[in-house]
Amino acid sequence: SRFALIAYSHIRKSPDLIKCDPMNIVAEVSKAAELGLDFSIPNEVSLVPFKDYKSQTVRCSAIPGYKGYAKLARQSEGLKSLNYNVVREGDEFSVELGSNTRVEHKPKFPGSPNVTYFYALGIAKTGGIIGPVVMSAEEVEKHAKRYIKAGFGPFGTVKDQGRNAEHFIPYGLKTVLLQWCKRHGDLSSRGIAVLNNDLKHMEEEKERPQLPDVNAELGLTDAPEPEEVIVTSPARPTA
Repeated sequence: SRFALIAYSHIRKSPDLIKCDPMNIVAEVSKAAELGLDFSIPNEVSLVPFKDYKSQTVRCSAIPGYKGYAKLARQSEGLKSLNYNVVREGDEFSVELGSNTRVEHKPKFPGSPNVTYFYALGIAKTGGIIGPVVMSAEEVEKHAKRYIKAGFGPFGTVKDQGRNAEHFIPYGLKTVLLQWCKRHGDLSSRGIAVLNNDLKHMEEEKERPQLPDVNAELGLTDAPEPEEVIVTSPARPTA
């Protein structure tokens, strides 16, 4: 079945998923499907294992990648289009805020391998710009150092290697789109739940003193239980 194929492909990438209750996996795959997220598309959504602090067991969550957040953002009422991209060294890039908000990005070809910025902005049906959200490569590196635990998940290497890591660009795009959704997205109730869940796991993945006895039992990196980060009322797009 489709559930079995999805579970098998993700367990190959992340063996910790085999420790999860099968019904937990089915529930998370179903949740993603209800949001229109497709596990077969790279960087759209993934099953990510984590430690449940209350039950002291391993569970998983469907966590969107940058394509998943772009898809959720495009479901916002009043949004005509969503633009997001990477700015590279040598590109012409400028942002103007205020009554005449605008973003200009003129890529240079051939493009440089050196990334300088990530950005996301929406265009309202009324014609106005929603956002923008801009993060420098340095800000994305700091975000990774704060929220990612080394070797954990597909972005594990970004923590130590920064912009030299293989998945730095997908991580940067996901981070800037997540911030856009948090600040400006008019998401559905299910979309807000997915966003909150991702933010909660990001808080749980902050670097904390490890507890070796729990690590040995669960085979996962541990940390004290964090305060939950909740988004309750995302802003609606305005002109």
